[in-house]
Amino acid sequence: MVGQAVEVLGDVVTAQHKLSRFSFGHWVAKKVLCEVLHLDVIARFTRSDLDELVGQNDAIAKAWRASSSLSVNLKALAKAAKVDVQTVYNRRREWRRMYRIDIALPHAFYLTLVTVSPVDAMDAEARAALSETLSRPDAQRTFELLGEAAKDLDQGRRTIIGSAVDDAQTGKLGKFQVQTIEAANPCRA
Repeated sequence: MVGQAVEVLGDVVTAQHKLSRFSFGHWVAKKVLCEVLHLDVIARFTRSDLDELVGQNDAIAKAWRASSSLSVNLKALAKAAKVDVQTVYNRRREWRRMYRIDIALPHAFYLTLVTVSPVDAMDAEARAALSETLSRPDAQRTFELLGEAAKDLDQGRRTIIGSAVDDAQTGKLGKFQVQTIEAANPCRA
């Protein structure tokens, strides 16, 4: 039964009046990339988007950022914000479009991505330099190293993942622009 459903969903008639199997894969790719993995928002938000959303004087935004949970339950978020669930869904859709942030992912996830992840993504030389500046009080150099790491990770995240998501959504699933990936790779020789 499931196999037959996949078969029906997978067939589309092309301009040449032939059956094509591409439509289902295209639909599934978009669904997985955007609704399951959230890669469209992970790849596109900026630190300023996050700061702007967190700064909203909105009950839902306040409840979202106040939660320490590693998962988000939109019904619980509605209860904490003292609004109905539909309002949370509407705000989620609006903020996803405006800020490229999905409140179905926890606030802690976004904070980790902009604060801790850059250090984790540093190459060995940069980590050694950071370790050295932390061992002796050199706040300015520490901030410079952390800022460079954040910029490199942000550029790579937005360029590489963003390009892959955009390509998949425009029907170029599995095709990557080598020049884009090389340009975003801060570790290249």
